Amino acid sequence: CWWCWFFCCCCWWCWFFFVVAFTIVFVQLHCQRQGCGSFLNMSEEIDPLIIHDSDDEHCAAQILGQQRRTHNTAMTAVWILVAGLPLAALVLSPIGLNAVSNATWHRDGLVTMHATPCSDMGHNCNETKCCKAAGTRCYGKQKGWAACRNECVAGPDPTDLYPSPWRCTPLGRYTPGHYMWHPPPKVQPWVRMKCSNTSVSCMETRCCQDAGLACFQKNSGWAGCKTMCSDGPDPTDADNLPWKCKQLGGRTPGTAPPPATAEWVSKLCAAKSENCVSNQCCRDPGHTCFQKNTTFAKCLHMCAKGIHLDDLDNWKNWTCKQLGGRTPGPVLTPKPQKLAPWIKDHCADLHENCALSKCCKDANMQC
Repeated sequence: CWWCWFFCCCCWWCWFFFVVAFTIVFVQLHCQRQGCGSFLNMSEEIDPLIIHDSDDEHCAAQILGQQRRTHNTAMTAVWILVAGLPLAALVLSPIGLNAVSNATWHRDGLVTMHATPCSDMGHNCNETKCCKAAGTRCYGKQKGWAACRNECVAGPDPTDLYPSPWRCTPLGRYTPGHYMWHPPPKVQPWVRMKCSNTSVSCMETRCCQDAGLACFQKNSGWAGCKTMCSDGPDPTDADNLPWKCKQLGGRTPGTAPPPATAEWVSKLCAAKSENCVSNQCCRDPGHTCFQKNTTFAKCLHMCAKGIHLDDLDNWKNWTCKQLGGRTPGPVLTPKPQKLAPWIKDHCADLHENCALSKCCKDANMQC
C-alpha cells in the first residue's frame, strides 16, 4: 500500500494542518469552559461586567487575572505549534523525499525501499543491497563485503583484486536496464601466479591463466580450463569420457584461440547420417549431437524443437537436447534439404491451418 506510506511519511503538510486545526478546537473548548472567551480574537477585551457584577473587588481581580493567564497560555501554545511544525516539516521532509528517490520501482509498483542510496561499481553494497549501474546486482563475496556485478560464479574471480573465492550470494534485485562494460575488466596480477593453465587440472585453483577460459569440472577428480562446456564428451578433450561441466570459478577476460579437434573424434564419433545417441559426439566439423527422443539423436549444425522436414523416420517432435560438445571447425556448405515422403500427406498446404500438423508442404515456409 504505497499510497498509505506516502500519505503518512511524505505528506507532511497534511499532518501540519491536521494538528493545527485540532489544537485550535481543543484550546477553544478549554477557554470556553474556563470562561475566557475566544482566544482567536486578539482585540477582544475581557468582559468588564465580571468585575462590576462582583461584590468582592479582590475576588473579581483574581478571576480576571486567571482568565488572562489562561488566554495567554493558550495563545502561546498555538503560536509554538504554528511556528514549530513548519520548521520540523522542513527538517524532516528531505528524509521522506530521499526515501522516495531511493526506492526501487518495477512494473508492478513500489516493491523495495532503501534507507540509503544504492552503491556504485567497486563499492561495498553489503548494507545498501542495491546497485546504481543498470543490469547489475549486489552479490556477497564473504561476510561484510559485497559488490555490484552483472553476473557472478562461485569461486575465484580473475578480475577481482584478491584471489579469495566468491560465495556469490544475491543480496537484492537486478537494477533494470542493460549492462555495459565500462571500463573493460582487467586480469589481475595474481592470476598468473595462482591459476592453472590448460595442461593441468584446475580443481584446486578453480581459475585459469589463459584469456577467455573458465574452469569446468569433468568428474570428481579432474577439472579443466575451457571456453565453453556441454555435458557429455568433448571433441577437444584428450579422451571421450563425459563432462559434468560445473563451472568452478569466473572467466578470465579476453579472447581464447579456437581449440583443435582431438584424434579420437574421427574414430569414435558419429557421422551426420548416423545415430549419435550412444557416443554423443560428431565427426564432422561444426556439428553437435542433438537428441530427438531417448532412442535417437543426430549430428546437426543447429536444431529447432518440433518437426524436422528431412526426418525420414516419422513426423514426431524433436527435443533438441544437446548431447556433448560441438566439434571445432567451420560448417561446410549444406546440400539442399531433401523433404521426407510423409510431408505430402501429413503437412499443411498454403493458407491451410497447420496447428495440428505443425509443418508445411513448402520447404520455404514455416508453421
